[in-house]
Amino acid sequence: MNKILVLGNSGAGKSMFTKELADILNYDYIHLDTIVYQQSWEQPHFEEMEQYVKKTLLKSQWIIDGNFLNNAQERFEQCDTIFFLDINRFTCLFSALFRNYKYKGKYRESRNANCDEKITKSYLKWIFADFYKTSRIKIYEIISKNQDKQIIIFKSRKAINKYLKGMK
Repeated sequence: MNKILVLGNSGAGKSMFTKELADILNYDYIHLDTIVYQQSWEQPHFEEMEQYVKKTLLKSQWIIDGNFLNNAQERFEQCDTIFFLDINRFTCLFSALFRNYKYKGKYRESRNANCDEKITKSYLKWIFADFYKTSRIKIYEIISKNQDKQIIIFKSRKAINKYLKGMK
């Protein structure tokens, strides 16, 4: 387990999991949101993300947290482990709302400092419906094509916490 991808819905716990796993393994990690969304949530910078990811992929050990599945081919080719936090929509929605409340006007490591916490109707729709109609399906398709990788799917926060506790 040297080159790790962490996937999941907004609010699934990707950033928390990535940070804790990186601390345990002493690996470098990146949160793709911090690169893609530099000044606002509406203006993605996919070119910068790709350049940063290419540099990261050259390292012998890393963890990359974030989906951006249309730009993920190289990440999937290079990784040896995929964690999918397939957490239910209600937990994800609650977590995103709580995170917005907790970090409003404050720094959060897994987002760019220039992007304020905010909740929009389209974001809520993404968390509750669109992720499950599009990205979740695509992630399972990708996983089925990458059976040569170590694949770990978590269905609950309890399972995530148990795994991390076991890693310590």
